[in-house]
Amino acid sequence: MSTSNPLLRAALVPAVTAALLLGACSKPAQPIAAPKPVRVQAVALSAARPDDSYTGAVRARVESDLAFRVGGKVLRRLVDVGQPVRAGSVIAELDGADYELGADAAIHQQEAAAVDAEQAAADAARFARLLADGAMSQGDAERQRARADAARERLDQARRQVELARNSAVYAVLRAPFDGVVTALHVEAGQVVGEAQPVVTLAKLLCANIIASKALNSSDDELTAILGGRHFRAKGLENLVEYDYFGWLNARPWVDKLLPISHEMQRGLSSYDFESPAPEDLFGL
Repeated sequence: MSTSNPLLRAALVPAVTAALLLGACSKPAQPIAAPKPVRVQAVALSAARPDDSYTGAVRARVESDLAFRVGGKVLRRLVDVGQPVRAGSVIAELDGADYELGADAAIHQQEAAAVDAEQAAADAARFARLLADGAMSQGDAERQRARADAARERLDQARRQVELARNSAVYAVLRAPFDGVVTALHVEAGQVVGEAQPVVTLAKLLCANIIASKALNSSDDELTAILGGRHFRAKGLENLVEYDYFGWLNARPWVDKLLPISHEMQRGLSSYDFESPAPEDLFGL
């Protein structure tokens, strides 16, 4: 169609402009959302049995905070968390130079006190002879005897000081009092610690299989005694089970629910050599 007619061209321009404006103002097409997966379950009648669940922290029944009996600078620490240790093993050491010097000084004081005591005893004996000959008064002889007694007491005191000084030097080395596993560290090498300040926490290592040196296949009664501690107390091992927040689990009827699990654990350990276990395996037992 020809648009050379001026009147027709003037009528078409506003119409085309309005169509373009309306097209520009229209909303863009919305994107199609992807389908979301959902979980479905068929509804059916069944016996309702909720699962029992408990919360708690796994800790050793017997833990000891080991500390030096003297203060000083930690020279070195020989254990880490999770490391099994034997009774008598060195846990940490203090710088014992000062304690060694103190022991040497106490020994010299003892030697000097021994000389004084010996001289005072000799003088007392000489005064006693002079008293018998009438050349010494009773008062002078008694005073010399008192000096000899005092010198002897000072010698005994000096001997005790030597023992204390030597003990302090020994106490500068911290040793494990029993077989166990290190569960916490409280100091590092180079740190200055005070007397009785905790150095490490040691959990007591206790396993009925290791005590028996063989894998156990216990009856229900024996397992109940093991879980409750009677098994160990009968062997002279005390303070092994504490009735804490979860202590009621070791009593009936709750302990009966632990017996199947305990039997399964014993069967799982039946092939292990408990007569000579490796030290690195003791943590898991």
